[in-house]
Formats: sequence, C-alpha cells, structure tokens
Amino acid sequence: LDFRRVSNPSIEMQLHESKMLRELNKAHAAFVPVNELSLQTHPMVATGNWGCGAFLGCAPLKALIQWAAASQCNRRLRYFPFDETFGPELEALAGRVVNTGGTVGSLLRGLAEVRDAKDHLHPGNLFKLFESAHARENRGSE
Repeated sequence: LDFRRVSNPSIEMQLHESKMLRELNKAHAAFVPVNELSLQTHPMVATGNWGCGAFLGCAPLKALIQWAAASQCNRRLRYFPFDETFGPELEALAGRVVNTGGTVGSLLRGLAEVRDAKDHLHPGNLFKLFESAHARENRGSE
C-alpha cells in the first residue's frame, strides 16, 4: 500500500471524510477476495497498524477503518496492534457492536459522528466515543 506523509497528523485530520475514504479504499483493495474460492479458503485477513509508525497514523482509527473494509469484503479481521495495548479493548468493542446488530454503515456513521466530537477527541478515547455513537444510533432505530 502507498503512504502519504502529511504535515498535520492530527486525529481530526485523519478523520476528515476524504482521508478516511482514501484509507477505506486502500483497505478494501487489499482485502477484497479475488473469487469465491479465495474467500472460502481465506475467510480472515491479518493486519495491523498501517501507517502508524513514521507516518504518525492513529492506530485505533486504522483498526476501525480496516474492520469496516474487511467486513464489507465478508472477511473476518485479525488485528495485530503490535506495541499498542488496545487489542483486548478492540476485541470487546467488536463483540458488542456485532451483538447489537452493527453494520459497516453503522460503523462508518459512528466514525462520522466521532469526527464531530472535536472537544473530546484523542486516540485514547476513540473506541469509547465510537461506541457511544453506535449506541445512540441503535436507540434511534428502535
């Protein structure tokens, strides 16, 4: 995958619609199966913190974006956060979202809502903000 060095690696900038769409498209291109047989024989993708080292990407955000792309491709995601500690939190979040009927669309709408929560936005609370947005959407659809 290609990388683009940015002058402002803030989480707000990374949540910009055009930046997220670019990341979603890259992940989708990497995860989409070439045919039904490849999906059957390789139903899971293993991935990690793309662009989070020298390029200063927000690893929790990359995880959510890659989760959306893998789900859109009907693949399960095995995320390796390496030296980040959010692995168990991501796994628990994914379980709760799936158990409440979360979809790729609701995941992306949740990220859009998180983008608007500028006052409280930082990588350490991204999952909590996302889960709150998902819960509000679920209450609204009942």
